Parts: sequence; C-alpha cells; structure tokens
Amino acid sequence: MIDQDKKTDIRVIVEYQGDKILSTDSTSVIYYEGTGLPKEQLKKVIDEYDKKFKDVKGFSHSAEYKDDYVVEKTKIDYTKADLKELQENQLIAAQENQNVDYIGYKTTLKTFKSNGFKEVKDGKFEELK
Repeated sequence: MIDQDKKTDIRVIVEYQGDKILSTDSTSVIYYEGTGLPKEQLKKVIDEYDKKFKDVKGFSHSAEYKDDYVVEKTKIDYTKADLKELQENQLIAAQENQNVDYIGYKTTLKTFKSNGFKEVKDGKFEELK
C-alpha cells in the first residue's frame, strides 16, 4: 500500500498453503511529516508498542529510525504463535468470543484490498515519491 500524500509505503509478504496463512512479514516506511508527529514522539509510541508485545510468541517487531522516516518490520509466524494470544492482544482481527483455528488467506486478502492494499505477484511495486 502506497500513500503518496502521507508518504507511507507498507508491504506485506504473505506465506500461505491452501487457504491457511503460515506467516506475514511486513515492512513499513513511514515519513515523520506524514504522521503529524515529531520523530521523538513517534519513537516513544513505537517503543511502547515494542514493550507491550515483546513476549508474544511468534510475533516480532523492530524499528530503524532515519533522519526523515522510520522503517518498521513486523513478522507473525502463525506456525509458532498462539492464535488466542494474538487475538487477545488485538494483533489479529477476530471477534472477541470467536475461536480461531487458522488465519485464512482469502479473507485476509479481501481485507487488505478493502484497506487500500494492492496485490503484487510480479515484484513490480509502486515506489514512494
């Protein structure tokens, strides 16, 4: 998903088998000016996020701060994660009382597209300008 106005580039690589997602690996490039927050304030928000989710099994997150932007990397390995724990931490979208056995690729793709993401299979990504 590219948002030229907010200067944001979010790419999610989804590994799946059949309709079952095995992992998601996302890289986000976010320019500070597009967030409306100064670098230090955004860093504080991201640090709190890291602290809150650091012990969630199968979930990893990192951030690398540049002069004008931050590069965030988030990975969820669903083969190692506890889906109930991900659900309780709102790291996956599911109704609170819904029992989740796996994350469906078709449903996830539909959700991504409705949120402005484009599916890229040939590696020809739009570039942030």
